[in-house]
Parts: sequence; structure tokens; C-alpha cells
Amino acid sequence: MKCEACGQLATVHQTTLVEGQKRELHLCRPCAEERRLIQTNNELNLPAILQHVIGQHLGPEMDELARQRCPICGIRFMEFRAQGRLGCSNDYECFRIGLDSLLYRIHRSTRHTGKVPRQGVPTVVFEVALLRQRLRAAVEAEEYHEAARLRDLLRQREAGHESE
Repeated sequence: MKCEACGQLATVHQTTLVEGQKRELHLCRPCAEERRLIQTNNELNLPAILQHVIGQHLGPEMDELARQRCPICGIRFMEFRAQGRLGCSNDYECFRIGLDSLLYRIHRSTRHTGKVPRQGVPTVVFEVALLRQRLRAAVEAEEYHEAARLRDLLRQREAGHESE
């Protein structure tokens, strides 16, 4: 069989159904590569295959998510699904659509609130942690007088806790 594009020996054959009609395309390897029907390297592109298969079954939202890559660490959502680990903290924002439903199924919430030990930890430790959190928030809000007051209070509490 001859290539439909250039007339050389056809080695790539593609059959598609268009409106119920069978359509065959016969191309030589260079013409098939030019039309991107085959890859130029001999390796299987497993992430692309998985992305295509999952995209067909999970809808356009998940297909788009599967194509996304974190700009910081470079991990793709499908890599996270396979490994079970995110690459960096930015991935929570990049993959929010897919992670929210997953986190809700696992934890019954999409927001981490932490836990407080029932006993055995001094209240000063919690107070210091709360002051640090409020200090960070004041600095981010550019409330420098409040931040200075919290810093001084934090130093007092930490010095008092160390002497105990």
C-alpha cells in the first residue's frame, strides 16, 4: 500500500469512524510523524496514555486537572495520584479541584484545624503558639504597632516558660 501523502510505502495505517462511515488513512512513517499520529521516540508515553484514558472517563474538569503541572515543583496531578505524595505546598492551590473532594472523602473536611492534646501540655505552650500566629497575621496586615506589642508579649511568655 502507498502513502496517501507522498506515494512511498505506507507503514502506518489508521482507521476511524466518521458519522458511521469507516475511513482509512495510509501513511509512511515520516508523514505519520509529521501529522503527529506516532511519536518519534520509541518509548511508551505512559503519563499521556493514562491522562487520555482517565480524561475520557472522568470528564473535562479532571482531564484539565490531569494536564496541569505545578510551576514550582513540576509534579502533575496524575503523578500525585500514582505516588500519593504532593511535591510542594503550592500543589494544594494548583490541584485544589481534585484535592478538595479527595480530602473531604478522607477527613470529612477540606480545612485542617489541627488538634489540641487533652492533657499534659502546659497552657503556656498554646499561648505562645497563639501569639506567634497573631504576630504573623499582624505583620502580614502591616500593623506594625500591634506586631511590636505582640513580639514583646511573646518574648515575655517565652522567657517565663523557659524559667519554669
